[in-house]
Amino acid sequence: MEEGIPIRLSGFRLPVEHLSATSLADFVQCPEKWRRERLKNEWGKKSLDAFIGSVHHNAMGLMLHHRMNGMPYADGPERVMGYAWQDQMDSDDGEPEWTDTPDNVFKLNTKMMISALPVIKEIEPLGVEQFFEFTVKGVPVPIRGSIDAHTKVVNWEFKTNKQKVSTPKSKWQFQARIYQLANPKPTFWAVTTKQVQPVSYWPMHADTPNLTMPVENPDVTVLMIRQAVEQMNDLYARYGPDEHWPLTGVMHEWLCSYCTFGPRNPNPTCPAWRESERAAELRPGRIEPSSERGDGERLTSRTGSHVEE
Repeated sequence: MEEGIPIRLSGFRLPVEHLSATSLADFVQCPEKWRRERLKNEWGKKSLDAFIGSVHHNAMGLMLHHRMNGMPYADGPERVMGYAWQDQMDSDDGEPEWTDTPDNVFKLNTKMMISALPVIKEIEPLGVEQFFEFTVKGVPVPIRGSIDAHTKVVNWEFKTNKQKVSTPKSKWQFQARIYQLANPKPTFWAVTTKQVQPVSYWPMHADTPNLTMPVENPDVTVLMIRQAVEQMNDLYARYGPDEHWPLTGVMHEWLCSYCTFGPRNPNPTCPAWRESERAAELRPGRIEPSSERGDGERLTSRTGSHVEE
């Protein structure tokens, strides 16, 4: 640990050997989800959306590896997708929660890759899935990760989304700042939609010139990393690995909808979504008995408000 930049409280207690850009961004979005996944190893199955994104990422990597090595892919899109699909199925994540047939999902992933071929032709990669590791003053463990692809002038990141994205999301920007500490170049994003007819958007597309980010102030990025790690350490010292951490993920527009602990689970285990006995009684469709009160009020609203008689 660097002198003059101490970790707060009584030293670094967090039981991690390293941190990644994704891990740090996940923590900032929802400390409780981070605790469940990163400290308790409670990952659950991938959502289908996440699975589709991972398969697409694998396919992009395969195509760019061949392009980097001067070997244009001779196999057709379905063959390439077959390799990418199998890589994901063989990973630790395994199969997702299927909400559509595997055949339909495979066909969608293939169409997504075909839509991204103009992006692949645009990139002259010097590295694909380039691993990095560096240290930050005040953070006792290294920061690790990999950049999807980089050229002489930019870092590339590949994302998927349900619909068109014209500017990079906040989480993507935070991750990109960390990648820029390892490879200080501007960042370009290529975003492929999961629509019936997928479309790929990137900075050279006429509709999305703003899917870019310049090289940001590295001192600010270091401060952001250090503060995030300090918060992790504070929360671990206060709550340990077994008590609930802050439930601030509920403030995010869609994060809980994809969380295995949240509302997509028939029996949510996140306290933010776990029903009280009273709430269960007040579900729509249940017969709601009136509750007479001595002061003349009667509880009638499903939201728990009181109505004067």
